[in-house]
Amino acid sequence: MDSETETLHRMLLQITDDIHKAFMADGIPYYVVGGTAIGCVRDNGRMVPWDDDVDIVFDACWSEAVAESLRNHLSQKYIVEMPDSKENHKGYFRVVMPNTCLIRNVHDRNDKGISVELFPMVGVPEKGVRRRIQFMMSRLHILLNMAGDYVPKPLVPVCIGFRKAVRMVIDRIGSGDDCDCVSPLNGCFFDEIVPRDVFGKPTPHEIMGIEMMFPEDLEGYLGMVYGDYMSLPPVEKRVPTYLVLDTKNGWMEHMDEARAIQKR
Repeated sequence: MDSETETLHRMLLQITDDIHKAFMADGIPYYVVGGTAIGCVRDNGRMVPWDDDVDIVFDACWSEAVAESLRNHLSQKYIVEMPDSKENHKGYFRVVMPNTCLIRNVHDRNDKGISVELFPMVGVPEKGVRRRIQFMMSRLHILLNMAGDYVPKPLVPVCIGFRKAVRMVIDRIGSGDDCDCVSPLNGCFFDEIVPRDVFGKPTPHEIMGIEMMFPEDLEGYLGMVYGDYMSLPPVEKRVPTYLVLDTKNGWMEHMDEARAIQKR
């Protein structure tokens, strides 16, 4: 792992540590998921060497508290982007390290810095018409998240308004008594549906000496979402997904590279 990626990991852990402290102070339950959760188990409490992000999920009912906590505790140190805002037209929170640039090899044209992303989790019905409707609405929500990267700027508020309406339907369905499963409201919605009790009580583990909260049944969560998570991926996939990483200079220093990527 090169020194720049090590610096990226240190910055991600610093942001995560500050989020953890803020949420603990305000009594907000949360869970670290994704590659960081794999690293907690498979890599003996270390970041996966080729991982370039940290994802956090929380129950959607805590959304207002999350917004207030991030604003109160972190806005002086980081760029705190609220969902559906001028700075962040996505439907989730981002805590961004200032004066950094991270351009990923994905179709995201608004990723302007090293950041930790926080996604609300919604309830998912076990089966039936309501589940099918929620799936369709979730797919539409994902498409509208992506659309903001491509439509002309005057149409971005239209996408945001439409997505908010879609989100209301998703949340209403997810609040039913038959919703014993949950899933984060992100691009992996269809692949990360797990029983609510797998998340259970947020449980502390350390990643490279930094305490953070994980699902209570961590190995159960990893097995349901990733299958054989203890096996390493093929060698060709053990590489970071970013195209541009700068831990000292912001987006404006890389405008030419960004424009070239956006034309692909």
